[in-house]
Amino acid sequence: MKDLVLEDVYVYLLERTIREIKRDFNRRLKATYPDLSITSDQWVILKRISEREALNQREVAAVTGKDPASITRTLDLLAKKAWVERQEIANDRRAYQVVLTDEGKDLVERLTPLAKETREAGLNGIAAEEFEQFKLTLNKIFENVS
Repeated sequence: MKDLVLEDVYVYLLERTIREIKRDFNRRLKATYPDLSITSDQWVILKRISEREALNQREVAAVTGKDPASITRTLDLLAKKAWVERQEIANDRRAYQVVLTDEGKDLVERLTPLAKETREAGLNGIAAEEFEQFKLTLNKIFENVS
């Protein structure tokens, strides 16, 4: 039995595409803000936090699809850079919420156009109907393995 070639495996295609999207975003970031030290994964976390009033660490992990241990390390780094802060939650000494600082909000505002450029570059030449079908297919795959 002949094995599938890697280029026919959808997981490989997805991973390859995600890697290249991250590279493109990082290239745009370095070209626009050469002194800014942020990764695409850090950007995703900041963006997700900006979309909510506040999240606890578990919620940040859930909405970004990252494991809690890596979220802890990333949040520590983002707090050190003064882009997020942890605030105590009333009546729960074990938990805290994560919110953007003013610097973090400013950073999200500055980087959002770069993220949009990256997204638009990836969708160049793809019709709206094709993209809708693509989203349906990805969501179906997600449901199948969840």
